[in-house]
Amino acid sequence: MATSRESIALTEEQVLFFRARRQFLAGPGAPDLATAAHAIVGAQAQQIEPGVLGLSMRLREPPTLAEMKSHLFEGPRSIVRTWGQRETLFLFDAVRDWVDMLVLVQQLSKGPRGGVLPEEHEQDEVLEQLQDFAEPITRKSLHPLVPESLIEKLRPNAEKYSMDPVHLGAGRLLFALAARGDVCLGEKMGSQQCYVLRSEWFPDLEWPSEMPNPEEVTTRFVRRYLAAYGPATVVDIAHFFNAKRKDVRQWVAALEQDTSLLEVTCEGREEMLALAGDRDELLIEPPSQGGDWPLRLLPLYEALLMGHADKSLTVPVEAERKLVWRKAAHVMAVVMDRGRIVATWTQKRTRKALKMQVTPMTGWNKAQHFSAVEREAEAVARHYELENLELTLGDEVS
Repeated sequence: MATSRESIALTEEQVLFFRARRQFLAGPGAPDLATAAHAIVGAQAQQIEPGVLGLSMRLREPPTLAEMKSHLFEGPRSIVRTWGQRETLFLFDAVRDWVDMLVLVQQLSKGPRGGVLPEEHEQDEVLEQLQDFAEPITRKSLHPLVPESLIEKLRPNAEKYSMDPVHLGAGRLLFALAARGDVCLGEKMGSQQCYVLRSEWFPDLEWPSEMPNPEEVTTRFVRRYLAAYGPATVVDIAHFFNAKRKDVRQWVAALEQDTSLLEVTCEGREEMLALAGDRDELLIEPPSQGGDWPLRLLPLYEALLMGHADKSLTVPVEAERKLVWRKAAHVMAVVMDRGRIVATWTQKRTRKALKMQVTPMTGWNKAQHFSAVEREAEAVARHYELENLELTLGDEVS
């Protein structure tokens, strides 16, 4: 790894302002959904509505939830919903991200989904049968196609957790086919998640006959991560992708063979990395309050909040971090002002109204923040096409 990197010193606000602009949370916004999804390396969408809200809020002309779902499930479908890093569902740019993400995931640390998977020939046989499948593809409808050999391999684990081995096998098949890019997630049918064939859902999408080189893929992802989430440490990169730190160090070394990196010092923090080509933009002085760096409401599982192992920049008070990053990987919806989280928020929707409660944290100033929160909340209500907004304040953190 190169040791002669240029070093620059930045303030915390310069770091936060750079991330906000690159994430389309400051400035004019992204021109379209694919651009927004590509810039943030995917919007987490284990729950789809927060995911589409997070993308919508980044656009110059934010679409409604109905318009977002129409785009995703009816057309033109520039976005694909499938498994990505951290073994959770994301919304990706289908053209620029899908193939690379499939290659990247194979390089990452495996979690509970890494267990028994169907053999390649079993996947091929099921995929062939799905070409003429007469009903929507769901885990339940796939039961008749699950190979007996897979059922037997899964039976001990299924019995251990009181699960139906056939249903478990259907889930394993869908996950494996998604990992090859043969299927992705479609719309729900009642409570059942539907899956769709790539060949039918994206008929004009060019698919490579050979997958790209893994080292080239990881290099691209490190570059893209630093472009949107930098400056950041190796630990931050490993956290974002759920990768081993030793692997990330190798990725950084490979990137540095053709891309110059900066070392960034920031008010006594551990040294971070950034792309040398971003030097001038990193050094921009943040604007005064409002204007080009407005207060934003960010939804559940917001990408920016899952981008770094070090949470101290966004929530300086250590005791308050558990209010945002909760148990079971639950990440709260937040109010962010100048890169700092000043409150969390929850919502409840009725037929005509959006009921939103904001719970202040350290840094909240009602005189300064409430009217800006109200404007953002009105934009969220428009996203859901609700006529009325009921905004209340919870108790402040003592």
